[in-house]
Amino acid sequence: STHTYRDEHMFSSLAVLWAIIPAATIYVWTRLQHIAVLVVAYVACFVAAIVAFGGFANYYHPSVLPLLNLTFVPKTALVASFWWMAVQLRREGQSRGGITLNVLGHVALAILLALELERWSGASGLLSEKMALGLLSGIWAVQALALVIVGLVRRDKVRRILGLVFFVIILVKVVVFDFAQLEEVYRILSWIL
Repeated sequence: STHTYRDEHMFSSLAVLWAIIPAATIYVWTRLQHIAVLVVAYVACFVAAIVAFGGFANYYHPSVLPLLNLTFVPKTALVASFWWMAVQLRREGQSRGGITLNVLGHVALAILLALELERWSGASGLLSEKMALGLLSGIWAVQALALVIVGLVRRDKVRRILGLVFFVIILVKVVVFDFAQLEEVYRILSWIL
């Protein structure tokens, strides 16, 4: 691969830029309440999602620090932007758009955490591939649990359902991928327990 550290900085800068553009457009829409501005905001969100997911393919940083590096931090700006825009849209009565951006933010966070774990385990050498696969299930389970708890506290049905969907995805991942990595004896013990 001809991927360089410079490429990652470019993709991180684009992620921050495309976190700001749709958020600024949503802010303008909340002030003007003009449908054309809302359409532009939705298009900007779509482009931001494409840029983010395209940037995920170029996820690299040599740092051994998990989460605190120039790859992870800029990309979290997009996640925060999606969540902020979701709040603004819901506040203005655009619940479908708010729900969509909320879900998109959580999916982006789950993907970002997976990529960061893979990057960090490779850069640090502290985790084997099997350990990283199992740890990812744990990290996603914490995210799913947080969604369910926040959904219960705030009486937010979408977050509760999203948390449960994440748990189902984790369960499938554990059964299909994580158990497949275990030796037969450990697999049998895991099913017994």
